[in-house]
Formats: sequence, structure tokens, C-alpha cells
Amino acid sequence: MNKPFWMTALASVFLLALLIVPVLRTGTDQSIDAGDEKRTPTLESIENTSREQHRNPAQELQQAEVIPPSFTPVDVKPKTIAESITAADVDGGGFKLSFPADSYVNLLALERTGDSFVQLISYEDGSKGEGEMETIRYEALVVNPGEKEWRSIPLYERYGHEYSWNNLFRAIDDRHILFVRQTRTGDILQYDLVRLDVKSDKVETVAPGFWIRYQEPNVYVDDFLLADWQSDSGDKLLLSSFMGKMWLFDKFSDRVTSFSQTFPAYGDTGSKPLRSLSYPSPDLSRMVYQVVNGSQIEPSRHFQIVDLEKTDILAQISLEDSDIAGDGSVVWNGSGTAFFLEYASGNEPMGSVLENGQTVSAQGIALYDRNGREIRKLTVRPGSRERMNVFGWIGDDELLVEHHVPALQGENGWKKSKVVYKIHHVKTGQTTALATVLNGNDLKEPQLIRRHEGVAVGLSGFVLLDRSTKKIWDAGTEGRTWENEGEVYFQPYSGEATFLFRWNEETRELEWVSDMRNQYISAFAGDWLASWDDDGALQFRPTTLEPFDVKDDLPILPAAFSEELSNGEWWKGIGGHVTTISSLGEKRAGGKGKYGYIELLAKDGEQYMLDGGERSYYGTYETVYIGQDGKRRVLQPELRELSLVLESETASMGAFTMGEHDLFVLDTDQNRFNRGFRSGVRPIVAYAATKSGEAWPLEFQFALPGQIAAAERISIIGASPAITSQGNLLTEAVLGTARYELEWKLDPDNRALKLTAMRDRSAEYAALAEISGKLSSIMEQGLGLEDIALPEGRLHEELLREFFGDKAWSNPGFQYLRKDFAAQKEGGEPSRAFAWKPINPQFDGRGNISVTFSLNLFHAIGHAAHLEAYLKPVNREWQIYDFGTLETEKVDGWPGYNGFKLQDQLDVY
Repeated sequence: MNKPFWMTALASVFLLALLIVPVLRTGTDQSIDAGDEKRTPTLESIENTSREQHRNPAQELQQAEVIPPSFTPVDVKPKTIAESITAADVDGGGFKLSFPADSYVNLLALERTGDSFVQLISYEDGSKGEGEMETIRYEALVVNPGEKEWRSIPLYERYGHEYSWNNLFRAIDDRHILFVRQTRTGDILQYDLVRLDVKSDKVETVAPGFWIRYQEPNVYVDDFLLADWQSDSGDKLLLSSFMGKMWLFDKFSDRVTSFSQTFPAYGDTGSKPLRSLSYPSPDLSRMVYQVVNGSQIEPSRHFQIVDLEKTDILAQISLEDSDIAGDGSVVWNGSGTAFFLEYASGNEPMGSVLENGQTVSAQGIALYDRNGREIRKLTVRPGSRERMNVFGWIGDDELLVEHHVPALQGENGWKKSKVVYKIHHVKTGQTTALATVLNGNDLKEPQLIRRHEGVAVGLSGFVLLDRSTKKIWDAGTEGRTWENEGEVYFQPYSGEATFLFRWNEETRELEWVSDMRNQYISAFAGDWLASWDDDGALQFRPTTLEPFDVKDDLPILPAAFSEELSNGEWWKGIGGHVTTISSLGEKRAGGKGKYGYIELLAKDGEQYMLDGGERSYYGTYETVYIGQDGKRRVLQPELRELSLVLESETASMGAFTMGEHDLFVLDTDQNRFNRGFRSGVRPIVAYAATKSGEAWPLEFQFALPGQIAAAERISIIGASPAITSQGNLLTEAVLGTARYELEWKLDPDNRALKLTAMRDRSAEYAALAEISGKLSSIMEQGLGLEDIALPEGRLHEELLREFFGDKAWSNPGFQYLRKDFAAQKEGGEPSRAFAWKPINPQFDGRGNISVTFSLNLFHAIGHAAHLEAYLKPVNREWQIYDFGTLETEKVDGWPGYNGFKLQDQLDVY
């Protein structure tokens, strides 16, 4: 069976919603009864209470006739949104449910009950007349995917201006779901804990009015339910509000415990996305709370340990003044007997800045018991560049910790290098180092360990640990894991294209089972998984999918590969930058092969834009081939909607000889000077010609999941196409965030370039980026630049000089820049030039690196200078061995640097 050779990665960022509601008035609230412990009526007494008291439209909705379980869309008159839903099959099996576009449906939470999915939705009720207040309606959409049936159960309504963050929707068994109903009577807002029976559609109030607030109509509320947690055993439920009120519900009694102290969340309803600062233990008996300032936008370095059953503060933990905690890095063990807290120096967190938080590459990991007593601290060596992050708990007494060295990757932030895994025993302090293997089959007794559920960036989705041999295998990519019916599923973070894998325990491989374009998995239930897409539709797919396989033994690419990518639709620009030019018949590209010449000629309506020294063209082009006989042959079809980005008016087409054929390849972005700051994603097209003068366009043929596909253009990244020693075409591509080398073989009989090999070069490119990025920073310092980032601090002059070989230091181009920057500084206007990312670093056959360093000579304007470089390891440190030619972008108006070129032969030996 053919298996894919790749996996995708993406740095993970958690999805956090942004509230944009002004705080106009502070409401007041009251409890059901006095004291810390509040009691509610039993379920039996609730059912005997008069339903006529304090009735309002939202409560009346609960008395309305609900849709019976036997509902199908054609059986009943419209009462809920269910009959407005349309169903359609999706590729690969399964179906999707789409909602009316004018309903503005929000998918809030999804739960599993038995073999069904229950989706909480809200939407605008368009039935209100003119002058009536708009309402938001909440319903539970119950879907049985095996039967392709669905129905909707009405829950409650609220007024549209009364913003609600409350999405509590928790399955407590195979037929019951808890949710909070928000209702209004006059100036009173009331919150009830309610239980929904999805088998009978019956709605029962469990804890009426556990929170009652005075709040005038037409005024936005300043406090609302924000977060909820359910104990592992399902017997307890904890709710908290934005301002920090908290309630603990016990499933097996009528008790509701509220707290006199508040535990405010982080955020600002006008600008800062909200998140809870509370971290309850799995059994909801303890909680760690990170104290926040009065404005709720500055989490402190202080943490409180709370007894949730007695509502007592047991202890307070404080970090050193200079340290900061990783946001969301408090993680309990499974039994709730201990937790860890990661922290680092506030001056060098070396993590990721999220929309409402900060992760850290930790210098310390503090371990505490359930009462806040310190067990021990794990710390890196003083002065060391080493950092660490907990991968996860192993049982209750051990931590699997990833040790690493952070390396700055320019605009991409910090990347982990030199990764080593170790097991730390919490109580004894014993440490076990693990050897990393590249193949899971090298493990004798593998144990799959999933990444912890806290906030962390840069950790793989799971690892395989073999304690018997002290070895570990790393999945190598970030993502989420699920367990369903004894099987483990894995979804890497991969940008627009999302892939689903299933772990094969027998082969110890990830099997690719679904190519889910723009899909976000919500839950699994039996033989089905549920997801939502960017169009707001719900999708249901079987989990019994077989791993993808195709004929012809071609490597499998994701469906998204067939989509042409570019660096933006510049031709749709506004203003006077884009013009239509009269260029009919003008040559826009050309290439000379062994057997003839090919050229692209512009048709009417060509679009043109000049941006500095970059010329961009867009339009339809005619392809003409001229063979050895001198005849002009027009090739069909025309190239339509083609974008060309050039340094001059004509592009050069690469020409390669493949046996009895010429191969012509057009790289559509040929501006070398944009490679330092632009992604480099660009389409290519290809043609073939014979000795006899015949020529034709080529298709790129490759495998997609379950089928053979072809495209007239594909998108590449990195270096321009080249020819291998075997006579095949070599291109580079990014699939997800992993980088691959693709090899194509000319198939003249089918007029195609067929993909024959695919090699994951992500690790190699990561190493190249780390080495060249570090030396690019050193080059900046060697040039005397000061307005630059210094992730590892500024080097002393003597140490700095050791990173340059004598040939590099004396290079004419390097010295030209160095002297010019020094003169600018002496003149009182120091240069603000800085380095862009290095361009196309490549290992050569001797283990050295060739690269082009890129500089922006004029800050905030953009004017590129390129300096060729050759890097060598000397005394176990990489050194800039030699510089080659210095060349600058050709842009009018920059004296001294307008197309300046200072040639020097690069020594590559």
C-alpha cells in the first residue's frame, strides 16, 4: 500500500474570540440565599412550582411544543431552524449541513451523546416585527450521522443587545446535557442551570436563579459567564464569570457553592481577548488562580491555591520579580495531587506572543502539591542557553520534559534546536535522558504520550516512549490528538489545508485518512467525526476511512497542491499604480534550447505596474516555438491570467536538455531582490520540444487522495527549478509548513511531467535557516549597523572578528558597505539598514553552505542589497569564509546604490 512521505506542521496558536462591546454600566447581582453555601430546590420541588410565575418570552419558549424525536424535515411545519438546513454529500464520504445565509448562525459548542452529536447554535430570530426588539435564539441541533437525520430543540431566547459569552454545553451521560439559560424579567437577568434530555427533548431546570442580576434593558452588561469546567468523574461543575464570581455545582446533591472572593479573568471587552486565569484540578477540589490587576489586563507573578470545597485560600505562590510565568502553563497531573508552573526571565522569555498572552521557553519548572507546597524546582544551568518545556505528565509522579536551545528565525520568531527529551521524577529528582530515534519501529515497547492540554508552542502532538531502551520517537509536528473507540487520531496544525491521520499501532506509522480542506474537528462519536468549515457548515465524516492509496505508485500530495498560489493579486490594486498598456506582440519571456527557441508574446489588455525596480505584468500570452527549420509554431492553449514579476521587461525561461527533448520552464517571479522579504511562492509553467520541431505545453501530473490529477501550473518556493544528475526536474514546495523537494520525470508520450519522488527536507532547511540566520546577524554587526535585533546580544569586536574569514573581511563589497555605514554615522545620521532573511541557503557536496545575504539599505522604504557568501565550519563554529559579488536593486533616486554592482569571485574551496 502506498503511504504518504510527509507530515505538516504549524506553529500553534489557540483560537480565542474577541469581544467588542463597550462597558456602559455596571450591573448589580444577588444570590439565592445568604452565606457561602447556597441551596436550590430539588428537581421534584421545581416541577411542583407554578410555571406561571415570572413568565417572559424566553421562558414561554420552553412551554412551546418541541419537535418530536421522529422529526424529519419534510414531516412538520417550520418551527426551528432545522427545516431550513440543507444537506449535501462531501468528497471522501459523509455529508454536510448548511444553514441559511441570512440567519447568521453561530456554532457555539458541540457534544457527543451516544452515537449522536448535539450542536449548540444561536441565530437571529427574524420573525420580530418593526419596532420589536431583536432576539437571539438558542437551539440544540441533534444529528444522527449514521441515519443522516437531524432535528432541533428550542432552548431559550435573549435580547440581541445583551451580549453573552455563555457557551456552557456539557454532556453528563449518553442522553443528558447541561446548559445555562439566560432570561429577563423587567430589570432582572436570571441565570438557571438546566438539563436537556436529547432522547425525549425534555428540558428540566436543575438550579433556578443561581445568579440573579439587576440590569436595565438596552444597556450592555459588564459581567457575564465566561468559563466552565467539569470534573473528570462528571459529578461536579464549576462556572466563573468575567468579573470573577464563581459557583460549584454538585451533580449528586442539590448543593450550589458560591464564593465570597472573586477571581477576575484577563481581558478587556473593548480590545483584549478574554481568558480565564483559573486552573482547577481534574477533580475540582483545588484551583490555581493567577492574580490580575484591577484593570484585568496585567496578570501578576502571584498565584493563589484555592480549596474549592471549603472556598478557602490555602497558599500564595510568587515568582521572583524578574521572572514571568508562561500564560496557561499551569497543568495538573491526572489525579489532581500536583501541578507544574513554567517560568522564565521577563527580559528573555524566548517564546511566542499570542493575541492575549505570552508563552515562554522555560528556565525553570516549579512543582507543587495540591495545597501549594513546593515539591521541587527544575532549572537550567546558570548562564546556559538551554531552555525547557514540559511535554506532559507520565502518570502522577513523572514529567517528560523537552530540553532545547532557542534560535531566532527572523520574522518567524523563536525556533527550538538541539532538542533532547528527559524524564524527571517529581519526588526523587532522578533524571533519565532519552535517545531520539527516527523510526518508531526502532522501539521495542512503545508507549504513546500525548502533549499536555495547557498552552504551549512548538511541542509535537505526541511522542512514542520506550522506557525499556530509554528511547523516544517524536511525531515532529504540532497538532491535536483524539482517542476514539481505541484508536488515536492526529490532526497537524497546517494552515489552510488540514489533514487527519490515524495511528497504526502495527506499522507504527501515521496513516493519512482524510484531506479536509479548511476543516476544524470538533468531536468524535463512534464511527463518525464532526467538524465545521470556514463557510459555517457542519460536516460529518466516517472514521472508517481506509488510508489513501492511488494507482501508478505516485507520491500523494494534498488536494490544496493543485491550487495555484501567488504573492497577492496586485493587478486588482486601486489608484494609478496599475495601468493597461498597449503591448500587443511584445516579447515578455524567452528561452533558447538545443533544438529551438521559445517565447511568450503579450496579447491586448496587458496590465502593468512599476514598483521601485520591480516590473509586474498580468494578462493573456501567446506561446510561440521556433524550431531548427525556422518555422514559427503557435502553441495552444494560450496562457491566461498569468502574472509575471520581473527585474526587466523580459523574463528568461530555463532551458534543459532531456535526451531527445528540450524542456523549457518559466519561473513567473524573477525579481531576485524581493526574495529576502517575500515568501517566494510562485507558479511555474513548462513546455517540451523535439528535434523535429514539434512542441507542446506540459501538464504536471501527481497523485491527490484517491486519484491522479494534473495541472498546467504548480506553485513552488525557494530556488528556481533545476535538473538532477538523473535528468529529472527538481522543484521545491511547501506542504503545510514542511518543506519538500519534488522530482519530476518527463513523460513525452503523455505530454506531462510526472512526480516520481518526494523528499522531506524540513530538517535540513531548518538547520540551514538557523546557521545562515545567525551569521546574517553577525554580518550586520560586522558592518557596524546598530538599529538591528540582537537575540544573543552584541559580540565584542575580538570575538566578532573570529566569525569572518580573512577573505570575507577583505571582500570589496563588504568593505564598501562597512565604510559607507561608518561615514553615515560620523555625519550624524547613522544608517538604519538591517538584514532581511538569507536567500536560498544550500549545502554543497563538501558540507559547506552557499547563501545570499540580503540587506534593506533604507529603513521603512525598502531597497535591497545582495551579498553572496560561502559558509564553512571552522573549529566547530560556522564562519563566513568568503563573500562574493555585492549587487543592489536598480531603483532611480538612490545615489550610489542604483543598480550598483561590485564583482568578486566567491571562493568555494
